[in-house]
Amino acid sequence: MTGMSRIVPGTSGKQLFTVNENKDCLIERIHREQENHEVTKLRVSFYEPLKRELMQKIDTMQENAMYADTVIRYLPPKENGKTAYIVVKTDIGVEVLCLLPNWKKPPMELDSVKVKIMSVRPHQQETLVLGHIKR
Repeated sequence: MTGMSRIVPGTSGKQLFTVNENKDCLIERIHREQENHEVTKLRVSFYEPLKRELMQKIDTMQENAMYADTVIRYLPPKENGKTAYIVVKTDIGVEVLCLLPNWKKPPMELDSVKVKIMSVRPHQQETLVLGHIKR
């Protein structure tokens, strides 16, 4: 999924929080004791509020629009594949998936680039945004 970065495998989501930090969340499940109504189990999602905010930003994006972006990572070709991708993050916070450009010196991570939006949610994918890196 583009749109927002995933937690790096092998790390804990707890690393994203600090003590007494306020974060928006969605209560998914709550279980209370019958006699005193004390909460015994609580399941919350910190992803859902971020996803709603992200979807609002994606809804404002237009095909052929240009955005200032920062290269955040490369996605190497899959097995038996030749196509490599690059993920860039726009100035509005949306990640865009682009083909790795066929330049003599391709952009490096943290380089600033311009991206032309080619497609927003192709094939009904919820958060996929495709773009083309421009010089």
